[in-house]
Amino acid sequence: MLFDQFSSDCYMILRGHLRFRWRRLSLPVIPSLLLLVVLGGGNGLIRAQQPPQPLTLEISGDYWVASAVQSPLIRRTNWGYNKEPILSPKGKLVAYKSTAKLAVDASKGNNASAGGDWPANIWVIDTTNGNSQQVAKQPRDAAYQKVGTPNKYVIRSDPTWSPDATALAWTELQVSGDKAPGDIGQQLVVFDMSHAADPNYAGAVIVPNLPARPGADAGLEVRWGAAGLAVWTITGGTDANGNFTAQDALSVYAPDGKLITTKKIDTLSEFAWVHDGDRDYVGMLSKGSADAPSKDLQWLLLDPRNGTLNGMPGVPEMYSLTAPDGLTVFPASMGTSPDWQIVGLQHPVVKLGNLDDVYAFSHVLGISADGQQVAYVKQGAAYVYNNGSTIKIAPSDTYALVWGPTGWRVHRGQ
Repeated sequence: MLFDQFSSDCYMILRGHLRFRWRRLSLPVIPSLLLLVVLGGGNGLIRAQQPPQPLTLEISGDYWVASAVQSPLIRRTNWGYNKEPILSPKGKLVAYKSTAKLAVDASKGNNASAGGDWPANIWVIDTTNGNSQQVAKQPRDAAYQKVGTPNKYVIRSDPTWSPDATALAWTELQVSGDKAPGDIGQQLVVFDMSHAADPNYAGAVIVPNLPARPGADAGLEVRWGAAGLAVWTITGGTDANGNFTAQDALSVYAPDGKLITTKKIDTLSEFAWVHDGDRDYVGMLSKGSADAPSKDLQWLLLDPRNGTLNGMPGVPEMYSLTAPDGLTVFPASMGTSPDWQIVGLQHPVVKLGNLDDVYAFSHVLGISADGQQVAYVKQGAAYVYNNGSTIKIAPSDTYALVWGPTGWRVHRGQ
């Protein structure tokens, strides 16, 4: 799928603007610290029935849930600075990044702007009951923009779940002293959830020397798929005229940190793991290989097994992992933002139009676990499409949502 040059340029400008807007200051929910409760069975014990997966909304930096479409929203966090919820592939648990308290305190003291990423922690919450646990935090002697005290803090990316939901991964910059975060190399961390109750466990660094991200205080984006962990790296350089240039690349690592493949990309816009046939690929919107870029943005698939980059035979389609034959959502066209449609077997096409995100791999779309309902965000309000009807469930200030476990596959047309 190609864009003409004008649309492509406008698309990148608008996407860059929205990317900045979504990196607003966000601070960790610091709810009362409750350990995740696991209900176990045994002789003579009755297993508690699992409640349905609620629809989780991020509204103004906090999480609210709805157990049914027309039920009242229930507040699950009270911090106001949480980022997008990342639902486990098994459902129930949500992982998220939350801006650290020391960053919020600093911003209140000197009116600092949210021009980049801030020191952040990682949390996991069971949205069915609100029980939460911090799994990555700041150093005990952390300091951020404190007069007379050297900086010491950690910037982290959004977390990503392993396909079997037993681990999380993220990238991080450990800032110490006066060196700018953009000059510091990053590391890839894997956190085994079986050790989540251990306060001394901080995960394992599987790649200690990811490239620094020049000119940006932000963690490198990482996505975990069946074939490995894909990391979007950005390195700086100079062209023949001495001008600064930024080089995008996608690198795929095994869970033990071994590099599987790496590919330099021209103008990478977004990426995610995409299933097609019996294989998993890194799907992306870009201008292709850095060695032979195209004129326009296009959908591509990177095969992590051999590093080849080929055109996507369709467009990305969000589907339910628990009900893959249910309703799905895909971009019918791409200009400055996707034009979304809902489709399903023996179901009429429903046109949603543009939503509150210029990215196709979006945090403003969700599908219920039974595959029969679709949730989305439009002009700040959250809606649910259900059997031909649309219901508004949140009136404003909704930035992201998750419902049932979802994945991406190639939509090849109707």
